[in-house]
Amino acid sequence: MKNIIAKLASIEQKLLKIASKWTVKDMNYDETHRGIAWDCKILKDGKVVGHCENRGYGGANSYRFTDKEAEKEFHELANKKYRHVAEPEAELMEELIKPLEDKLKNSL
Repeated sequence: MKNIIAKLASIEQKLLKIASKWTVKDMNYDETHRGIAWDCKILKDGKVVGHCENRGYGGANSYRFTDKEAEKEFHELANKKYRHVAEPEAELMEELIKPLEDKLKNSL
């Protein structure tokens, strides 16, 4: 059992290290008649590699990547970290956006 726990901890540390390469910036919000729309740039190692948006109508996020290798890595990371949810990319985006939202809340 200890061996399994150690392996899981090692995998978790590797995922955290990979995830730390990813950030978002330039968050924009807009109120719609059905919710809150938002968009942002997706960065890997400080370089813009894509864009994500949600139109605020209850649908899924839309992703556009300018770097195909980064796009592949983003989807692989999401599927490794959140393999038990219906939209793993959306969960990863929530994780990346949270620090920005926290910073905004703290500045108010």
